[in-house]
Amino acid sequence: MTKRQERAHERLWMVGAMLAASCVGGAAMHLLMSGAVQAQGTARVVTATQVNLVDGAGQLRGVLAGSDPGGRTSITLYDQAGQVRSTFGVEPDGTPLLQLNGPGGETRLRATVQGNDALVVAGAAAEGQGLFGAVQGRPILTLGDGARSRLQLHLTAEGLPRLALADGTGQEAASFTVGSDDMPQLALSARNRRRAVLTTVGNATVLNLGGSAGTRLVAGVAEDGAPSIIFLDGQGAFMASLGEVGNGRLGFVDADGEVTDATSR
Repeated sequence: MTKRQERAHERLWMVGAMLAASCVGGAAMHLLMSGAVQAQGTARVVTATQVNLVDGAGQLRGVLAGSDPGGRTSITLYDQAGQVRSTFGVEPDGTPLLQLNGPGGETRLRATVQGNDALVVAGAAAEGQGLFGAVQGRPILTLGDGARSRLQLHLTAEGLPRLALADGTGQEAASFTVGSDDMPQLALSARNRRRAVLTTVGNATVLNLGGSAGTRLVAGVAEDGAPSIIFLDGQGAFMASLGEVGNGRLGFVDADGEVTDATSR
């Protein structure tokens, strides 16, 4: 091989080396660029049992906990005084809850779902409270004095409205409802026993009055406008009635059917 041929061969080898280096560098740059793009597109995951949030002064303002002191998975927020003001979380049994507190840390509003029942309770436990929710698929509103329920408005299993008022012992004292035949009924009770019931039957108006032994008097106005009063004994059996006895006369009818004239028109 002549020197001229050797120089030509060296130039050819150098060109080939430069091309190879260029290809290798390009491949390396491609790998670096594609790796950077993938890193930017991958979500960053932080795994921790608790994350604390602080304000600009370094004061604790919030805690995201996998298990808080109550065993709940929760997000808890604090005010500037360090009081817990709100908690959103899930109880150990899976029950979700939302709890809002007053400035003293007392619970003022609590919302939860227990099974299929949804409940919202407003007010502190030792004070007056209001409860609204859906229990067994029926809406309910309850007002309490902090110790017991005093008013309850709900729909019955048949979807009928009912309002009940309780006395100081928590026993029902009065109720108002509308029956399936659109018949309204107002009832008064004492010591958990019905004492008076005012209702309508068809186009008639009826008032039942009773004592501890049950209904003793029934007063009403019939569909045709005729008034009457019926007296019952302690077992609820008919004793006598006062009403129209014919020919425009008002009289008593006893259990034997005898009529005693009371007055005349």
